[in-house]
Amino acid sequence: MTSVFRAALVPVASLLVLSCSYRYAVEVEPVDAALLVDGRPVASGEAVESKAESVAVRAEAPGRVPYEGRLEAAGLFGTARLALFLEPLLYPVTVATLAPGSALSVDGGPELPLPASFELAHGAHSLELRAADRPPQVLEVEVDGPRDFLFRHVPALPEAPGLRLEQLGVARTGRQPKSVVFSPDSRLLAVNLLDDEGFQVFDAATLRVIAFAKPEGFAASKGFVEGIFVEERGEYWASQMTTGMVFRHGVAELEAGTPGSVDAFPTGGSWSKVLAYSPALDLMAVSNWLSNDVTLLDRETGDLVGRVGPVPVPRGLAFSPSGEFLYVTSYDAGLFLKYRVADGKELARIAVAGANMRHVVLSPGAATAWVSDMGLNAVYEVELAAFRIVSTLKTSINPNTIDLTPDGRWLFVSTRGPNNPESYLLRSLKPGRLEVFDLATKARVISMEGGTQPTGLDVSPDGALVAFTNFQDDAVELYRIVDE
Repeated sequence: MTSVFRAALVPVASLLVLSCSYRYAVEVEPVDAALLVDGRPVASGEAVESKAESVAVRAEAPGRVPYEGRLEAAGLFGTARLALFLEPLLYPVTVATLAPGSALSVDGGPELPLPASFELAHGAHSLELRAADRPPQVLEVEVDGPRDFLFRHVPALPEAPGLRLEQLGVARTGRQPKSVVFSPDSRLLAVNLLDDEGFQVFDAATLRVIAFAKPEGFAASKGFVEGIFVEERGEYWASQMTTGMVFRHGVAELEAGTPGSVDAFPTGGSWSKVLAYSPALDLMAVSNWLSNDVTLLDRETGDLVGRVGPVPVPRGLAFSPSGEFLYVTSYDAGLFLKYRVADGKELARIAVAGANMRHVVLSPGAATAWVSDMGLNAVYEVELAAFRIVSTLKTSINPNTIDLTPDGRWLFVSTRGPNNPESYLLRSLKPGRLEVFDLATKARVISMEGGTQPTGLDVSPDGALVAFTNFQDDAVELYRIVDE
């Protein structure tokens, strides 16, 4: 009996071994890492079964050192377990400031003299700038690759009730950055250079130069002033005042870092500066500083199709949404003008004695225009239906460029500051300012020290960022807008 019983057990045991499965469980940190066990996606900590006595394990996550290995079975009745921690990748980082004298603390660590080079792990970090002559400045940064950070240690953090600005960094530009403009998707910055051979395109996330467009045959004449993205056509247009030309580039080529061929069109005017586009008419308007007029170009062909004026030294331009009207600022005559586009007829004007009207932007509903006045250090609120000034905002010295957040709540102003007493062409002795007005109260809520001659300025179309150029520092600064 005993021998018969034992003989019967042998095939049963063999059957158990042949049909059994082993259990495996892998826990990984971070928990959202991609985890594969024998090529099958599983969740962190999830128990899986396999007939194999060992399984292949692979785990990976952005910014982490991936893991690849094997996990041996723990036996027929146990669960083999593996705990993984994916180490963050380390990237080379440099940190510097525009002016010397600041030190750096990283994540609360000891002070480092600047400029400094070191490694940082992938992810968020806190950088604190410290100096004897100004309060500490804390900068929150995300590191996802090698980075070169450049900052300006500002004397006071820009903050006001309902609004906060966080410095994201500074980028060195070519010579004399005159204007800056965001792409429609807020991912690119185009900076036009007055004393250089074209314009630069920056990645707004990293402030790295993607492209330096230098129109062939024209670059040596320099004098690149303003630019505008035409979202509907995937184009970027730039003006060159020294030649009276405008240039059309494909945005896709600029983003890829290959400016390639460019279309060049004469404006029909002299000392061409500001550009405005009407989607309704598919027209480009160009203000011509020395020929005292505004020319209208067919966007597709670049042909001259109309002329508005004469306007004494025109600068700022804005089309009404329908394209029926064109609003123009006259710098020398202190005028704000309304024209009918169809026949170029002047319909209304506002004259302010002693004014130098420079820039104009329309409110989101286009019921109001905001106009900067360098001569009297002001920004005017103009009711367009009645065409009259209804309020005046006083700014610091020499307000240049203005822009609104998409909701129309905040007005940003770059103020150049006082001119050098010997000549306005020489380097200013005092920094300019970035100012913000709360249009709900008409109060100036931020007046922050900028660099030397803040000039160009733009708020990103998504309302999350503001950038301004420092004309005599050859730099562009980028800030996050935190609307609280």
